[in-house]
Amino acid sequence: MAKILVIDDDEQIRYLFKRKLESKGHLVLLEDDGEPGLASFKENKPDLILLDIIMPRKEGLEVLREIIELDPKAKVIAISAGGRGRASDYLDYAWRFGAKKVLEKPVDLDSLATIVDEVLNN
Repeated sequence: MAKILVIDDDEQIRYLFKRKLESKGHLVLLEDDGEPGLASFKENKPDLILLDIIMPRKEGLEVLREIIELDPKAKVIAISAGGRGRASDYLDYAWRFGAKKVLEKPVDLDSLATIVDEVLNN
C-alpha cells in the first residue's frame, strides 16, 4: 500500500482517482489546489503525487518545481487537459521539471492504476 496525494481543482476527478486507487489498496489524500497540496506534501510525505497542472491559485508547474526542490527523488505524475495552451506543452514542461510520468486528460482509470504501480515500483 502506498500513500498517494492527489492535487487537482476538479472535485469529480479527485474522487474518481481516490475511489480507483483505494480499490487497489492505496491510502489517498486529496487537495484542491497547489498551496494546500504543497503543505500536504510537506506534512504527509506521500509515496507518489498526482498533480494537475492548471489550477486557479497555485499552478502545478510551480508546485512541481517546489516538490522536486524539497525532494529530488519525489515521484510525481503530472496531469493536464491544457488551458490557454495545449496539454502537451504543459506536460512537456512538467517532464523537464522532474515529473516521472505525464498524462493528458481525460485519464482512463485502469491505465492510471497501471501507471501508478509502474511509477511506485521504479
